[in-house]
Amino acid sequence: MPTYYCYKCVRKYGLVSPVDDPTDLTSSQYQLDKFIKHTVPTGVYTTNSVFLDSSWSTYQGYIVTTASSGSLEIDDKGRKNLIYFAGSETGLRYDNGVFTATCSGVVLVCSEDTGRFHVFPSDFQPESRKCAICGEAVPFDPRRAGSSS
Repeated sequence: MPTYYCYKCVRKYGLVSPVDDPTDLTSSQYQLDKFIKHTVPTGVYTTNSVFLDSSWSTYQGYIVTTASSGSLEIDDKGRKNLIYFAGSETGLRYDNGVFTATCSGVVLVCSEDTGRFHVFPSDFQPESRKCAICGEAVPFDPRRAGSSS
C-alpha cells in the first residue's frame, strides 16, 4: 500500500531530492515519448490520461508546480512520485480509448530520476489520502486552505 506525505512534511523532513532542472524535458527519448503520450489522445494505451492543453510551456509548468508544491507518494516498490491537486481541470482520462473521467490533479513520476521524470493528469480525490506524519489531507486542496472543515 502506498505511503503519502503532505507537501509541508516533504519539505520539512527533506523526503525528496528534486532533479537539478525540472524544465529539461529532453534528457531522454523516454521523456519525449511520455510527453507525446500525455498530450495527444491516441487510443493506443489501455489506460491513459491526456492534458487539456498540450503546449510545451503548460507541460513544463505542471512539472515545475508539482515539483515545488506537490505532496509525496511512495509506492510499494519504493518509487517516489509527487502529486498535486490543481483545483481545476487538468486533463481527461481514457480507458481502452473511451473517455472515463476528468482530471484535476497532476502526478510527477520518478521525481528523483532526471532521465525518467514526467507528468500526467490524474483523477485522484484530494480527501482520499492522509499524510503519514501529520495526518493532513494529501494532496493539499488549495480551495480549503485555512478552513476548519
